[in-house]
Amino acid sequence: MVGKAISKGLRRGPAGAFAAALVTVASLTAPAFAQPPARSPAQSAAQPPAQPAAPAPTGLVVGSGNFFSPIVRDLDKAVAFYRDGIGLDVQGAPSSADDNLPLRNMFGLPDAHIRWTIARPHGMRTGVEIIEISGAGGG
Repeated sequence: MVGKAISKGLRRGPAGAFAAALVTVASLTAPAFAQPPARSPAQSAAQPPAQPAAPAPTGLVVGSGNFFSPIVRDLDKAVAFYRDGIGLDVQGAPSSADDNLPLRNMFGLPDAHIRWTIARPHGMRTGVEIIEISGAGGG
């Protein structure tokens, strides 16, 4: 069955083969408890079915700012473009990761100079997080 699904996918091209393999792997690795066990009428009347537990937190916090984050060569020129050219609001001085080695390490850029600022349309939470990275890899 697995071979048939993958060979059908191959006839559709590499993307089809990948999709067929992914579906096949997902079906083979699905937990055995995916379907709730059958309950007798007496069990159903005695107690309501147990609710599934909420997924465990992953430690990853995802914000709701909906930012576009271009990486630019010159932050000051990019700020001028977004502020003066497009009319976005830019407040305050750019932030810097010079004193934040864990942040630079998270991006695999321990020796880089990273600066950024936020530009937003007036009155909105969404916006552009403009990022300048220099000195990465000794450059």
